[in-house]
Amino acid sequence: MALETFEFCTGTLVPETVPPEPVAVTSMNGWEFSAKPSVPYRRKFKVNLHGLKWYLHANGLYDPDTDPQHNAHRLEQFYAAHQRWREFNWEHPHIGLLVVKFAAAVTVPAGIPNSGGVIGAVEIQLIESNPGYS
Repeated sequence: MALETFEFCTGTLVPETVPPEPVAVTSMNGWEFSAKPSVPYRRKFKVNLHGLKWYLHANGLYDPDTDPQHNAHRLEQFYAAHQRWREFNWEHPHIGLLVVKFAAAVTVPAGIPNSGGVIGAVEIQLIESNPGYS
């Protein structure tokens, strides 16, 4: 089964790589030291999505089909289908294609008052998927 691709705000998203947490141990003499990890590091990313908007049909129901790249309801649907357990493709603007999962729940806020459904930047967290950890 082919993986779906995360295609939201591709021209305006801002990714940030989260550095690994250092593992420091203090010895009995008060010296700190770090050991080389025994498992590979899984890259984590904070991604700010800019330009998302809620679209509604004339009857007031959500419209998931208008402007798919910036559609807030479509992002909610994508998260509901994948949650934190299902992998998907994501094109990092500088690294390239990665297979990732959501690292935290995604909450899409309401639109800014009197904005026609536009919302502020939404931060999502992704983690590189590694079959050895699945």
